Amino acid sequence: MMKFKQQGLVADLLPNIKLMKATGHFLFNYYTDSSTKHIHKIYCIVHLILVLMQFGFCGINLMLESDDVDDLTANTITMLFFTHCVVKLIYFAVRSKLFYRTLGVWNNPNSHPLFAESNARYHQKAIKKMRILLLIVMVITVLSAISWTTITFIGDSVKKVIDPVTNESTYVEVYVFGDCRKENSGTSHLDWVGSSSVNGCDNNIGYAKACLSDKIGKNLIASTCFCLDTKVDDANLLDVLFCSWLVFACEQIQHLKNIMKPLMEFSATLDTVVPNSGELFKAGTPEHPRDPDPLPLSTPPQGENMLDMDLRGIYSNRTDFTTTFRPTAGMTFNGGVGPNGLTKKQEMLVRSAIKYWVERHKHIVRLVTAIGDAYGLALLLHMLTTTITLTLLAYQATKIHAVDTYAASVIGYLVYSLGQVFMLCIFGNRLIEESGLDHISIYSKLGNRLRMAVLNPSSSVMEAAYSCHWYDGSEEAKTFVQIVCQQCQKAMSISGAKFFTVSLDLFASVLGAMVTYFMVLVQLKFLRHKLYKWFIELDLDYLERRGSETITCENAESGSKEEESPADTLDRVKVVFLGAPRVGKSSIIRQFVWSEFCEEYKPTERRETFYPSVVLADRLYELKITDLPMIPYFPVSSHLEWTDFRYYGLRSANAYVLVFDLSNQDTFQYIRTLREQIYEARDMRGVPLLVVGNKQDELSPAAASASRYRDIVNLVRKHWRCGYVECSARFNCRVVQVFRELMKSIQAVEGRPPSPTPAPSQPLRSHPPDTSEKCILL
Repeated sequence: MMKFKQQGLVADLLPNIKLMKATGHFLFNYYTDSSTKHIHKIYCIVHLILVLMQFGFCGINLMLESDDVDDLTANTITMLFFTHCVVKLIYFAVRSKLFYRTLGVWNNPNSHPLFAESNARYHQKAIKKMRILLLIVMVITVLSAISWTTITFIGDSVKKVIDPVTNESTYVEVYVFGDCRKENSGTSHLDWVGSSSVNGCDNNIGYAKACLSDKIGKNLIASTCFCLDTKVDDANLLDVLFCSWLVFACEQIQHLKNIMKPLMEFSATLDTVVPNSGELFKAGTPEHPRDPDPLPLSTPPQGENMLDMDLRGIYSNRTDFTTTFRPTAGMTFNGGVGPNGLTKKQEMLVRSAIKYWVERHKHIVRLVTAIGDAYGLALLLHMLTTTITLTLLAYQATKIHAVDTYAASVIGYLVYSLGQVFMLCIFGNRLIEESGLDHISIYSKLGNRLRMAVLNPSSSVMEAAYSCHWYDGSEEAKTFVQIVCQQCQKAMSISGAKFFTVSLDLFASVLGAMVTYFMVLVQLKFLRHKLYKWFIELDLDYLERRGSETITCENAESGSKEEESPADTLDRVKVVFLGAPRVGKSSIIRQFVWSEFCEEYKPTERRETFYPSVVLADRLYELKITDLPMIPYFPVSSHLEWTDFRYYGLRSANAYVLVFDLSNQDTFQYIRTLREQIYEARDMRGVPLLVVGNKQDELSPAAASASRYRDIVNLVRKHWRCGYVECSARFNCRVVQVFRELMKSIQAVEGRPPSPTPAPSQPLRSHPPDTSEKCILL
């Protein structure tokens, strides 16, 4: 068993490396004990297979639940979320040699005894910042995994299912253990956490709740949380490694800026008389403290500015050196070098200081170049995926109407994704700021204006070189400063595969792209609504003249007809359909609007609203048809209408349609009681009421000839004095006539002459759908 001691960046980043190995990254170097290498390889391969299986299950779930827009968007966000994990896991495995090269760049850095203390100080600062960054990211990652797991326990254990035929929404139990059955399929337990979070916890919540009462389920909950945390760590740990490299590079640049002024002071001793020059080479130790009695600042004469007359009063090099020299090492004047009588050793230290600075700067440039080569392509893939994710999340955020689990999920995903991008950009921005430019311009589009923020105007290497009293140095030092200023005009930076530079400009660009794509989605949604209103217009006269019992509409060529007989006015008519359960209210509306009928009965559990437009006698009406479930009574006051959402808008309707079942005449009693409540609760003058007998196809000849059936017809027509129509929603028989009678009643209330009565309807029969004339619904 052979143990190895790490050095350089590997030793500084050893906690990161251990965590990356624990989460399944293909990192097969830097073992303290080589006996575990083969076990780790097997673990990484199994981990990758499980991750790819989970990602495949997410894709299958995406295809299975692609009918509903909300589910499709949520599952797409889930896929994009786990794409970071898959891409970075595979990316590191493929390009691991570049990462090894970057980690080995700093194994043998150059050093100098005069600047050893400064180097050690900034090295420790870099290690501290890297540890803090790792701790913060890991804490946020663990909390995020716990939050995304526990949020699925909040809310009802149901999943919303929309019928593609009737557009009715129903809720079913999902993922239940024990005595409950699994009602929904298509997702794995790893996919459950991601998709349910964005869907507002409607998806797969029952699975989570059932796990609490089952021992196996509890273990599965724990494993799910662990798997989610591991997969998020796969992406975040690679980002932390990248940011740690940038932190180390920035601290090394800070070290070079810090030693620039003492470097000029050392170089000045070669050809300029410097008082007490020997003290510059003293090292601070307990036995020989540096500058025990520092020279006081000289007071300039009245009216003169002589701040530079005492250089050591302006800049103290007290903390720059650790090498120990004898107090009299630089005090030999006979046979010394230069006007200050330096020894050969002191001259060698001074001349090698400039070389140390240049070599250290070149070393930092090589490190930054290696970082860009190793991580540039991963940055490009990360930004592309994040831009799409943020756009979809912004679109989902427009559907937030209350403070609930859906809002918490969407905002949590949005903040987490923005935080990932901001962490990468802020450290890349600091590298640019520290290395070459004296300010960073951050542009953000606000309309047509640009604004610029200036950060730390005196923090660059160029500024440090210009402010280091170079005019007192040797000719060699002056040439060195010129080269530094020339070299640092172009800042060091990290690019994403040569497509962009990692900085706060990139973060602003990502936000701008997100807003742009979001506005495109909003405009498409608005355009969809407008197209819906254009194509849903139904000309009842045209339908009746064709003698067809199917719902039809005029195609785009009907524009010429509108020019010959345009609708002169536009009115909004609020129509409410009421009736007992199973009488076919929803079927009549859907047959009229969509020419569709669902054989399977699904009860109406919530208010649904339709907005068709009809043309009758050259008059265009926009209808607002409200389909309500069974209500126990009609609201007797406006206060009840506003306090209970079931009754909202009932008292302000322009017309009522009461539907009963001809084959079950007991349902007539419900609408009879409801009619009495309507007339007692509100003024019905000018408000048409239409009674519709549905399911004419199920009315037997014996029942049609019975006295009870005749009594109902006489009661409605003679005593109630309101419109009465019998129809069959199943066979689309006289459905158009229902709405024609309704519009005729509305025209009679307005005082307009009624349109001519159409020819008698055809015998009851089924009509095949005509796709060329079917009403288009977007």
